[in-house]
Amino acid sequence: MKAAKEFEIDYEKQIPMISEIEGVSYSPAYGDPEQATIKDQVLELLTSADDRYCEFLSGHCPDYAFDLIDAVKLLNAAIDRSDEEMKNQVAQ
Repeated sequence: MKAAKEFEIDYEKQIPMISEIEGVSYSPAYGDPEQATIKDQVLELLTSADDRYCEFLSGHCPDYAFDLIDAVKLLNAAIDRSDEEMKNQVAQ
């Protein structure tokens, strides 16, 4: 019987940001893009949506839904990238 492969887990690693979806560039508003994560991007968009929602309730008309839509697009792209990475790892 083949012995189980031993490995170490580095919990400091995080899911990298998505830099482009269908020709549209996405970059973090702050920080180094090389260090940015999908979590940074999504939290930034959710915070912006919250702010715009408050403005909307105050009688201003910013459309907070666009930030929510972009957050979903980024999450879907991260899921797609994860699927590809899993397929590549299984193939090895």
